[in-house]
Amino acid sequence: MILVPRCSICKHEATAEINRSLLAGVPYRTLAAQYGVSLSALSRHTKHIDRQREVYMTEQDLRHQAVILEKLELLDHRLDRLFNAALEHHSVTTSLGAIRESLRLISILERLRQPVPSLSRHRSGTVRH
Repeated sequence: MILVPRCSICKHEATAEINRSLLAGVPYRTLAAQYGVSLSALSRHTKHIDRQREVYMTEQDLRHQAVILEKLELLDHRLDRLFNAALEHHSVTTSLGAIRESLRLISILERLRQPVPSLSRHRSGTVRH
């Protein structure tokens, strides 16, 4: 027995585009007008893509984390240069400031490298346990 989807969005010819738009947070009204579907059908369909939403959000979080790590690595490089310049000029205050900032940076990097717990999010952005 072959199961045929009953959901009008699952059967829609633009299902993939609708799903991507839903995951990207495009308002239901915009999608309803664009694809000729009802608001209630879109609302019901979101239950079908909850897992996709979680994967999408995790991917977004990972991309964001990668950008932050890249910026922090650049900052680390600049702190090294500042520390070395301060040592050359015998500036104890600047050297200590660079060390202090390097320690803060290390702390931030360690927190970012911790595994991110998987959270399921509602459309409103609240966390569901």
